[in-house]
Amino acid sequence: MDSTTTETTQSIASEISQRLDTYYQSEDKGLMPCHTNRASSLGDPCERRLVYQRTDWDKAKPWPLHVLKIFREGNNQERVVLLDLLDAGFEVSQMQKAIDYPNLNITGHVDLFIRWKGQMLLLEIKSMSPFIFDAVNSIQDFKKYSWTAKYLGQVCLYMLMSNEPIGLFLLKNKSNGEIKLIEFELDYEYAESLLKKAERVNAAVDARLSARKAIDSASEESALPTRITYKEQECGDCRFKHLCCPDEHYQGFDFLDIPTLEKSIARALEIKPTQAEYNKIWDEVKANLSGRKNDNLIVGKYVCTKSGNRWNISETKVG
Repeated sequence: MDSTTTETTQSIASEISQRLDTYYQSEDKGLMPCHTNRASSLGDPCERRLVYQRTDWDKAKPWPLHVLKIFREGNNQERVVLLDLLDAGFEVSQMQKAIDYPNLNITGHVDLFIRWKGQMLLLEIKSMSPFIFDAVNSIQDFKKYSWTAKYLGQVCLYMLMSNEPIGLFLLKNKSNGEIKLIEFELDYEYAESLLKKAERVNAAVDARLSARKAIDSASEESALPTRITYKEQECGDCRFKHLCCPDEHYQGFDFLDIPTLEKSIARALEIKPTQAEYNKIWDEVKANLSGRKNDNLIVGKYVCTKSGNRWNISETKVG
């Protein structure tokens, strides 16, 4: 390959990367007015953030590029699943149906409804990394991670606003396309807690905006909900951190999308207790073997020989 060809490929590779990154950043919908409580957000444990989203949306920090790519991939996966369902012969309808709860200013968009045995079922599509996909097998499993826990609030409100007692999560493994479905029964107690949260957020928003209009900065600040205890996972990359707790110093995270590494970490954590047990028992074995006149021993079906300070044990038939 001559130098001209190499320069051409390097040039277009750079241009493709730059143009795609620019496009992803242009798709950031964060810096848009937000006048409602979004059902997809009300599962957030930080009410202060929910108020900021409505009163200070224009001050939000842009999403990092890697997060925008994750959002983009999730949207792409959702479209693929929808097409696959249609190609498989399922009847789907009301895609991205707008729903609301006017009394508390809650809005949302249901992914779709799917017909089965004469009944239309609410279905929410979520794509996941292989590790998270393998870890989530029940409604309780969604509570393992802060971001998946928010899915429960989202679908709970969708079901309440659609008057649907049962819904379905359709989960997709981003790596191999594997699908699993998890049924979700409407939890009325949880739904009530989300409605009360929306009521508190509405009150805080009204008080904050009224104080702002009156140029009363003290009342504007006091209208905000109490800060949650600072947690890196919740607060570190929050787009309103500079407003809420600017003096907190933290070490941000780099996101590694390496499925094999995720599986290795999961396996290491899985066998860690076994390793501790192995070390304890092995120490007991060595203590019992050591201090004997003969370094060549047989214990039942096991042959034990000592070389220097090391015991070697193998399972061998004797005779």
